[in-house]
Order: sequence, then C-alpha cells, then structure tokens
Amino acid sequence: MTTPDWKAIDRCKNPKKVIGIITLVTFAVCGTKELCKAAANSIIEWNKRRTNKKHAKQMTELENLKFEHRKAERAEREEYARRRRQEYKSSQNQEATPEEVHTPKGRSLDDQLRNVGARLKCLVEGLIELGGFIVLLGKEKIGKSTFLMQLAIDIAKGAYFEFISQNEQKNHSPLKVLYIDLEMKIRELKERLKNIAIPTNLLWESEINSIGSLISYIRENIKGCTECVVILDNLKKMAERSTNHHEVNDIFRALQKLQKELSQEGITLTIIVANHTVKGYNPYKPISTSDAASSVEISQFSTGVIALAPAKDGKTMIKKVSSRNFPTDDTVLVVKMVKEPYHHFKYVKTCSEAEALPIETKASKASTPGKTDDVGQFEKRMKAAGLNETQIKHVLELDDEIDRIKLLLSFNPNPKLTQEEIGEIMGRRRETINRKLNENCSEAK
Repeated sequence: MTTPDWKAIDRCKNPKKVIGIITLVTFAVCGTKELCKAAANSIIEWNKRRTNKKHAKQMTELENLKFEHRKAERAEREEYARRRRQEYKSSQNQEATPEEVHTPKGRSLDDQLRNVGARLKCLVEGLIELGGFIVLLGKEKIGKSTFLMQLAIDIAKGAYFEFISQNEQKNHSPLKVLYIDLEMKIRELKERLKNIAIPTNLLWESEINSIGSLISYIRENIKGCTECVVILDNLKKMAERSTNHHEVNDIFRALQKLQKELSQEGITLTIIVANHTVKGYNPYKPISTSDAASSVEISQFSTGVIALAPAKDGKTMIKKVSSRNFPTDDTVLVVKMVKEPYHHFKYVKTCSEAEALPIETKASKASTPGKTDDVGQFEKRMKAAGLNETQIKHVLELDDEIDRIKLLLSFNPNPKLTQEEIGEIMGRRRETINRKLNENCSEAK
C-alpha cells in the first residue's frame, strides 16, 4: 500500500474528509486481508481434520478385517483339531472284526528266496541293481556330476556304458530318468552337452527346495512307468534346502518309504544319490564307507555304495565299496576323462585297488595333518630335547599324530619339550594338543 501524499491533501479544500476516506479504505483493505487469511487457515484445518478422520476410519476397518480374519483362522484350526480328536476317539473305540484283521499266509522261505533271486536285475552290471538305493561317494571336483550325467544319458538311451568293458555288458532297454541337479546351472549343462542328442525320457530339474517337493516331483513324473531311475546330485545341497537341513536321515527315510510304496503299486524305482567324502579323507589310502559324510545313515538305508577316487597318472577309479546284492572284491575300474563329444568317463582297464592307488610323494607326506612343512626345524627341536637320530627317525616315520606324541613322551620320561612346543611341532592349535596329551599322557608313561 502506497504512502499518502500529505502535501496534496493540505492543498485540498476539505482535507479532513479526504483523510477520513483514506482511513476508511485502509481499514477496509487490511480487514479484508486478515479475514481472507483466517478463512484460508480455517479451510486448511478443516481439510486436515477431515483427512485424519477418513484415515482413522480406514485403519479401523482394516484392523477389524484383520481381527475377523484371525478369528476365522482360529475357529478353523479349532474345528480341524476337534474333528481330528473325534476321528481318533472313534478309531480307538472301533474294534477290528475278525474279517478286518490281516493274517499273512505261511510261505516257504525257500520259495521266497527263489522269487527274490529271480527278480533281481542289473541296471549296471556288477555295480547297480534295478530297484536299489545307491550312494555315489567322492571328494569335490572328482567328477561325480559328470559320471551321474553320463549314467543318466546312457540309461535313458539304452546305450552301452563307456566306463565299463564292452565284453562285460548286456543289452538293456531305455528307462525314464529323473535327474535332480542342485548344483549345476542349465547354461553350464548346455555347454557340456551341446554336441550330443538328449533323449526325451531324461527329465532335469533344479528347483527342488524341500523333501516334500522332491517326493511330489517324483510321484508326478513316474506316472505310466513300471521302471524308473531317480538321480539326486547332490545330497549335501538337498539337506541344506530341506526343512531339516541338519538331518540327512530324513531324506533317506523319505526316499526309502517312497520306494516301498511304489513297489506295492508295481513300480520299480532305482535311486542314485551323490555324497561327499569327509574333510579328513586321504586319497592315497583305500576308500571305504567310513570316508563318507553321514556314513551311519548311508550304511543304514543304502543297498550299495560306489566310489570315485583318484588313480595313478591323473586317471580316476570306480570302486564298488559295499553292496548287499553283489559280491565285493579288491578290483576297481580305471577310467579316464574324455571331453568329446561331451564330458564323460571312458574305460581303461580293470585292476586291483592297490595297483590303481596314486603314490604318495614326499611333498604330500610333509603336508599331511600333524606334520610341519619345515621338517628340518622339527628335527632341530627334537635334538634340543635330547633325542638321538634313531629316535627322531622313528618319530618322523609315524603318520598318526597320537602315536607320535606317545613316542615323543616315551623317549623322554621327563620331556624337555613342553606341551606348547609339541603343539607347535605338530602344527596344531594349543588347545587340541593339550587335550590329546591329557588323554594319552598316562597311557604313554
């Protein structure tokens, strides 16, 4: 608003009237402005209150819906529990009539054994029986996935197995194979198998995340089959993805139960599962079931264990570690990896395991657990402790850590080497060496 020109007002004939008019106009303008501000603020506040009331009403309705939903769920659970209790009581009260009691007929054991022997068929001669539960054992990067994929393709095609001598094989018809791979990606698999034709009866799946989904997948895809093969690669990943990932026992039990149920329905299911070796596995010694992770469950549920292990000259050997239906011996199959037309194993020879085992070099002996890399420092410390060269040689020749500790203590009834020094020599943590010394010190003395 501009300032009045007081000089012009003074020149007017009636300045008082002019001043009064200016005053009235000024009051009118200022009052209207304040009134507009107040009205605007009132409208804003009214809108805020209206929005808050609407939001509060919506939240109340949402909470009511949630409450009603929880109430309905609770009622449904209670009704389900009531029905289950009622069914259980009725089943307990209902006594079985003589007609409902199943009494098995007496059958000759000789006849039963003959029938079982007649029904035993081989999927892979001397290694895998039809309808068996087989565990493939091997350390990481030994080629378990390659071997299993080769096995799956040959079974699905009805082709000869290249990892076995052709003279020892028989003709077999193609079977449906369900391959559950929890490690390899489809792109990597495509790169490996790009040069061969994949049979249509070989199914591949990687999105299995629980034991229940595994059983459902198998049941859904074996419809119409009388004989089917399921390959699971690998057991460790399956245990991690299941609801009880710390219990491998659940996986074996569920698969074995499925085998029995399908057998009653006239379907023969062969299961092959890959499993890793334990961390302390020694590739220079004969492999056994004790080298398998979860070895207790394997011996309890499996009908046979096959192992892939390193052999001389960079080759691999296939060993029948244990079997309930085939005789086990010391012979192994020596195979080599071939990359054309795809990654697979090819038969080289059959020999004894002792002949196929790789030779342990001095470098590998020095790097085994319980021995230090610097053997010279080890000898110096033992000489400082009062051991002669013969005694030092005896200690170095021992592979077992506990035996070495016992021998050190036997050479020194009052040893100059302290527990910490022996722990440093053995290359182990102080707590570990102290525990082992306390367990064996009295026996050594």
